[in-house]
Amino acid sequence: MYVGEFTRHVTTFLKGNCGTVFVNTVIKETLRLHPLGPLLPREVQQQCEIGGFLIPENTSMIVNVYQIMRDPTVWEEQFMFAPERFLVSPEPDKVNKCLPFGSGRRVGPALGTVIVATAVAVMVHIFDWNNEGGVDMDEHLEGGILIYGSKSDEYKIMSKLN
Repeated sequence: MYVGEFTRHVTTFLKGNCGTVFVNTVIKETLRLHPLGPLLPREVQQQCEIGGFLIPENTSMIVNVYQIMRDPTVWEEQFMFAPERFLVSPEPDKVNKCLPFGSGRRVGPALGTVIVATAVAVMVHIFDWNNEGGVDMDEHLEGGILIYGSKSDEYKIMSKLN
C-alpha cells in the first residue's frame, strides 16, 4: 500500500464515511466493560440528594464506574460484549446511556473517544492482529486502580504495509 492510498483511507475515515459509527460503538462498549479507571474521584459542586441521602457541597465522592457499567437495571445482558447497544436509538433512554462518554455542555471529554477511534481505525487498517495463545481476554484481566491484560498473554502484530 502506498502512503497516498493510506492517507486517503484515513481521510475517508475522519470524514465519517468508513464505518466510524461502528468503530465508535466498539470503543464505547470496550470502555463500558473495561474502564481504564473503574473508580473515579469527584467533588460535589452543590448540595444535592442522591438515593435519599443529602450530599453536602464540596463533598469528595468516589464513583464506581465499573459497577455502573454492569448495572442490570441499566444494561441488558450487562456482561456481554454488544457494541450495537450504542447505536442511535429512537428511545431517548437508550441514547442517555452514552452520557458517561461525554454529552451536552461536557462534550469536551468525548474528544478522547474521537482520538481513540481514529487511532483504532488506523491500527486496524495497518496491522494484522493475532492472539497467539487463543486466550479469552476476559478471564485474564488484572489490576486494581487500573485494569490491564496479563503480561503473560502473547500477541502477534504484523504490518499489512509489506
